[in-house]
Amino acid sequence: MKKLILILPILFIIYSCAVPEDEPKQMVGVFQMQTQSFKGENMDTTITTGQQLKIFNGEHIMYARFNPTDSLSAFGVGSYSTSANMDTITENIFFSSYDSLPNETPRTYNLHIEKTLEGYNQIIPAIENPRGGTYKLTEEYESTGTGETSPLEGLWKLTHHYSVRGKDTTHTTFTQYKIFYDGHFIWGRSYTDSLNKNRTAIGYGKLVTTGDGKLTETVLSSTLPAIREHDFDISFEQKGEDGYRQIFQDSEGFTIIEDYERVKKKEKK
Repeated sequence: MKKLILILPILFIIYSCAVPEDEPKQMVGVFQMQTQSFKGENMDTTITTGQQLKIFNGEHIMYARFNPTDSLSAFGVGSYSTSANMDTITENIFFSSYDSLPNETPRTYNLHIEKTLEGYNQIIPAIENPRGGTYKLTEEYESTGTGETSPLEGLWKLTHHYSVRGKDTTHTTFTQYKIFYDGHFIWGRSYTDSLNKNRTAIGYGKLVTTGDGKLTETVLSSTLPAIREHDFDISFEQKGEDGYRQIFQDSEGFTIIEDYERVKKKEKK
């Protein structure tokens, strides 16, 4: 059951952002999942231990999840839209990864939203169960945005990663996305390990701008035990509006350098 939970690419919100009157309103915000409830034939389970954060920034969504019970992770990125009465979100996921299963096939999900005082409830009436049948999924979320902004607000995709230690430089290739919004960040990575097996890693938390070209990230949850509940001072160099370089020291003393390009919202035809 716990592995099934991570397969679900689920995410969404309840506050509208300021947009021109002739444009549809979007949901925006940062939301922490509190519970997941699964109901169906031979299934009635509520989970309270899952760690999942979702960010909706008006153009893109990104979620990341870590399950402390089995140490499995999942994340997904995409665009989204909301219905006129703000009770349904349609998300268009273009990349996701769960444990050893990366997925680049575009998928669309329609999610029913019920607002609450603390956040919202998200309901999917019928999800196909890989083991047969369907079930109803209800997720409860609380708003957790801080109001903090950074020069790197938006969704980014990694283009180049390398680590430096002394005279040794190692270049590594993998798929990674990162989003910054409302005092929070999420990153998700799909990579191949030393045994040539696909793996998923995530991290998310809070951030503050500490100076010109400097951030401090506080990791609240991650697949990687060494970085959980630790602060990391990050330097960044912007390359126009659509690129930046990130530099930081990891827990093993390596200098990690990453280049990112902005993921732009596709224009409507």
